[in-house]
Amino acid sequence: DSHTSSSLPLSEDCARNGVTALAYASVVSQFINAHHNASWANFDESLVKPFAGFISQFACRSAQSAKASEQAGDSESAALFQESFDKLLECWLMWLSTLSKIHTLMLTESVAIFEAYLAWHLTSPSQPRVVDDEVDELDEDDRVQYEDQLCSMGTLTRAILPTSVPLLTQLLEERLRRWVDVCQRCEQGGAAMAPLDREAEASLHSLYDDLHWLTLVIGNMLCYDCGPGETPVQPKPVREYSMSLQDQVSPQASCTYVASLREPATTVVACPDGTDPIIRLMVGIMRVADLQRYVNVQSRKGTSFLQPSPQLSRSLFWYMRCWCATYVMYDVESLETSASFSSSLAVQGEGKTHLDWLVGQLTDELPLWTSDADVLEDMVGLLSVLTECPIRFHLAMEMPDFWHLTVSSVQSGSWLCCASENARVSLVAALVSSCSSPPSMWSGSPVFFSLKKLFSEEELLQIEVRMNNFLAEVLGPLSERFARLGVGSPDFSKWCQGISIRQEVTSLMSILCGVFTGVSTATLPTVFSLFTSLALPGHADGAVSSAELLAVANGASFGSEPSSILSLIKHYSDTPDVLVSVLELFETVASRMLPLVSQDNATVTYAVLLRVMQLYSGCNLGKYASIDKDNEEQLDDLMVFLHLFDHLTSRDILSDFSEGNGQIEGVDVVLCGLNIILPLISRDLLQFPKFCEEYFRIITYLAEFHSDKVVELPDVLFQAMIKSLELGLEDYGQSVLKSCLEGLASLGEWLVMKGSKHPEQATRLKPILEHFLQVVFHKVLTNPTDGAWDLNTSSEAVFNLLCCSPAAYQNFVERLATQQTDATNRMRLLSAFKELTPDTLQLIPVHSNRQAFRRYLQTMLENVRDLIPDQQ
Repeated sequence: DSHTSSSLPLSEDCARNGVTALAYASVVSQFINAHHNASWANFDESLVKPFAGFISQFACRSAQSAKASEQAGDSESAALFQESFDKLLECWLMWLSTLSKIHTLMLTESVAIFEAYLAWHLTSPSQPRVVDDEVDELDEDDRVQYEDQLCSMGTLTRAILPTSVPLLTQLLEERLRRWVDVCQRCEQGGAAMAPLDREAEASLHSLYDDLHWLTLVIGNMLCYDCGPGETPVQPKPVREYSMSLQDQVSPQASCTYVASLREPATTVVACPDGTDPIIRLMVGIMRVADLQRYVNVQSRKGTSFLQPSPQLSRSLFWYMRCWCATYVMYDVESLETSASFSSSLAVQGEGKTHLDWLVGQLTDELPLWTSDADVLEDMVGLLSVLTECPIRFHLAMEMPDFWHLTVSSVQSGSWLCCASENARVSLVAALVSSCSSPPSMWSGSPVFFSLKKLFSEEELLQIEVRMNNFLAEVLGPLSERFARLGVGSPDFSKWCQGISIRQEVTSLMSILCGVFTGVSTATLPTVFSLFTSLALPGHADGAVSSAELLAVANGASFGSEPSSILSLIKHYSDTPDVLVSVLELFETVASRMLPLVSQDNATVTYAVLLRVMQLYSGCNLGKYASIDKDNEEQLDDLMVFLHLFDHLTSRDILSDFSEGNGQIEGVDVVLCGLNIILPLISRDLLQFPKFCEEYFRIITYLAEFHSDKVVELPDVLFQAMIKSLELGLEDYGQSVLKSCLEGLASLGEWLVMKGSKHPEQATRLKPILEHFLQVVFHKVLTNPTDGAWDLNTSSEAVFNLLCCSPAAYQNFVERLATQQTDATNRMRLLSAFKELTPDTLQLIPVHSNRQAFRRYLQTMLENVRDLIPDQQ
């Protein structure tokens, strides 16, 4: 107690110096982390309370000092105080989670930290934040920059919901009223009203910034920001808090307040008594979004000089995405919630009201933000969420605005063309994926059991028809859009480099990537038909004759190729960004669609991908003879090609479609890929880490799992691959070395186990592996076994290579022994090598023998490593 009390003044010193604050915060954090399993609840309150007060006071002072440093323009000190606060907040939450017995002791201090955090990021009307025109353009978005901090604050606010919810509601509604007052004055003054002076503009900027931060804090309190593939869940503390108030609130009052969203955005609506506090807070954010939409629309009409805030819009649409995924149209049968939640948010209640509101937000604002790719990306995220949940998607399809918004997005010149490539891919993938579960597939699926009960049989039939029509309208225009490019025209090469044409091509490629990303067994027939119409125009239903397939395997082109999407590879061979987008399309086909198709359709797909590789090879001869060693982006197209090749070497694909049928098989495409990749590889290319790792992963995969195909390669390709494996033994990192050793071990096993059945291939391979035996064994003997050349991998390679040629092993041993001038050392060395391969060890590459050899090798290295010369 006395020690803790004497430490309390440290927070005063720490308030003045960021370095000192961070140093002491690190000490506190290390102390809490070191004792996080301690039974703090068993300590006397007189010991715990002062320490809790110290941490809380320290955190509050760090927040205050960070704000003061920001206002003074001292970014370096502000960063130090911020890091100090983050460390203290993290250890506070860790400590809080262990103090269940004295949780009430911590509440007051938790509230103090929360209030200090709000005071840090919010401004008072009398002290508006200074406007810096460069900040928004140069700084990282707050949601990303402070992601961990906001997540921690969400955890803290959920621990003190009886305090945090009313406080956040009060702050939000107060600023909303101020914004409404500004908008009402603009309405009354009309277009003739004079623009805001600098002081009023600074005040409005501060208001936007406050609403932005409140949205982020509230969003992290109410929702977990789930990543791709994660299922959103309602935080248990939020549900329990709402359920604990059921005797004090009225579900009808909550629904009435939700219905007030139909009122004009500039109307101040009083919250009815008995409204659930969580619902009230949700509606508050929705009213902020309504007002932002109103300002945006009026600004674009020219009837108001107020300008919307892109930063606030991004935060609002991020909130809508998380909130929609977590709360809107949830199923009460699968989750226990309060009556207010179920009546206001669930699919069995007024959830459709929120769905209508969200669609309205997107319909009104999407056309207005096409010039801001960041805002557009967050809006696309919300639109994707609307399609991911079957019930939300099926009800949204009944709305003409939603139907038009989504179907028109894939058309040329739509708002989606202004979005980023990732946004286009993710949205179209979500649209196609949403059609993957028609009602005819709901039977037997527990996921759709409760959903099916919401509709009659007639309604289910209507949903299926509507879904098929929706998919047809999304995919239908894509073939026409490609045809309008005029690829088959003799003059296309003259205008293909125009900016508008290039933009249209890249936009269409990303949308098609989204189509193939979202494909499923239910949508496969329609998607595969689209693929063949683009890649093989003129071939009905993708049917290709055996003669044409065989001709393609021998390097010929498809008869319809000049007017197909394949021809884009030639037209844009010298335009890297467009070429990459085209190759990414075929990579997506290989990774997403190819594993789903039938054997006949796989053969056609292989033929198309084989032609892609041939065209790419023909356009890139000599391209990498001279490269810029500081520019890895110049390898983007080759990297995409490697990824495509990687998907084609998938063991599942090759095993499914490797039966000989006189047509193109997966291995044909693999061998063609090798023919393209291997001649391009040089030491200069391998200096780029990402490319190096991806290349060696493919090469060693083939050597390890398809040794029988590797040994049959034409001599030039075979020698190039062996050279690559030898390069991989050099200093390209431990993962590359491990892969190459595994590849060599597999080739050695093939020679021992199958070489006798293939004498010609064995004769070519044996001297090569004898060379590798000497190289690998010497490196194992002269390198530390706890480094890159660890015995777990290297001993297997040495043993398999030794099994290939015991005579070569004996020659290697004798040569090492002759280098010893001392007779005693020579005898030690020969004796150690003899014990390495005793008569009881069978030179057959099976698991038991390899394990025994590893033990013998470990013992030998311990005894005679000092006798092995560094040079062979």
